[in-house]
Amino acid sequence: MARARRTSAVLVALVAGLGLAGCSVTNPMTTSWSYAASDGVRVELSDMVVVENLFVLTAAEGEPGTVLGAVVNRGGQDVEVSIGLPDGTSSQAFTVPAGLSQRLGPDDEAIDIDAVPAAPGALVELAVISDRSGSTTLRVPVLDGTLPEYTDLVP
Repeated sequence: MARARRTSAVLVALVAGLGLAGCSVTNPMTTSWSYAASDGVRVELSDMVVVENLFVLTAAEGEPGTVLGAVVNRGGQDVEVSIGLPDGTSSQAFTVPAGLSQRLGPDDEAIDIDAVPAAPGALVELAVISDRSGSTTLRVPVLDGTLPEYTDLVP
C-alpha cells in the first residue's frame, strides 16, 4: 500500500513537472528576444553596432530638436557613426570606442536638428551610417516634454 502511494506521488510530480515545463513550448521566453524596452526604437546595423532607444525630442513640428538614444560598439575596433536626417542635414558624426557605448543627448553626444519635420506623436526618418557596419534609414518616434523625464531635455 505504501509502495503504491509513493509510486502515485512520483507519477503525479512527473506529470505536473511536464505540464509546467510545456508552457515554454508554446510561449517562448520574451527575455531571450532583443527588443526596444523604452520609448525609442532599436536597430542592429551588424553584429558589431547596435543603436538602442533612438528617438527625437522637440517642442513642436518645425522647432529645434535633439536625438536621444545610445550606440553600442560590440566590436574590437573603434567605429565612426553618423546620425541625422536622411537628406544629410542636422547630421552629426562621432566615434564609439571598441567595446563601449556612446549615449546620445544634450548632456552626452549632442545631435541637434534645426527644424524637426514631424510633430510630437508622429514618426520621423533618421539615417544611421557606420563606417564598418553599413547604414540604414529608420522611422523613430518624436516626443515632447510631456513625460517628466524629458521635460528638461527639450531644446
